Amino acid sequence: MSRLAEPTWTTSGADLLISSRLRVASGPGRILDDPIRPHDGVDVFFYELHEGDNEVFSDVIVVSESEWEPDEFFELVQSIRRRIQDGFIHDTLVESIAVELERDHGFIYISDDALAASVNVSLEDDDNFLVKLEAELADEDEDDDDDDDDEDEDVDYKAVIVDLDPSARLN
Repeated sequence: MSRLAEPTWTTSGADLLISSRLRVASGPGRILDDPIRPHDGVDVFFYELHEGDNEVFSDVIVVSESEWEPDEFFELVQSIRRRIQDGFIHDTLVESIAVELERDHGFIYISDDALAASVNVSLEDDDNFLVKLEAELADEDEDDDDDDDDEDEDVDYKAVIVDLDPSARLN
């Protein structure tokens, strides 16, 4: 993003949303404003949904062309949460809320499916690498001709938490 764009941030103490204003170009083939060749664009606003505690968390980003006051967005999210919390079908509550926001309220859910690339970044050289996207992993699974019936290979964990007593023996 250009330093000339100077995004504005709004945060909520409820740790439920972050909003950022960004100018998006309306011309063909461009997403972000071009500060050298200015033209009319449209503002977009980013909102974050965060779920979890200090050990395991999940968050998603949704985008809207409409600016929502933080309290209004909070109330909208809460109304969706109350309606779906006992029977959501996605892996997390925030993903389910994001899908509802997209379907019923004109938001765009920036899911992992929308990623063009993912990079793991670290101070250690060996820990910097291009991460395979879910679509690439799905393609590899389709190409896998192994007839192994190992059930553990099909398990996809979001998180595993284990409490270990350091004074106890493991065996």
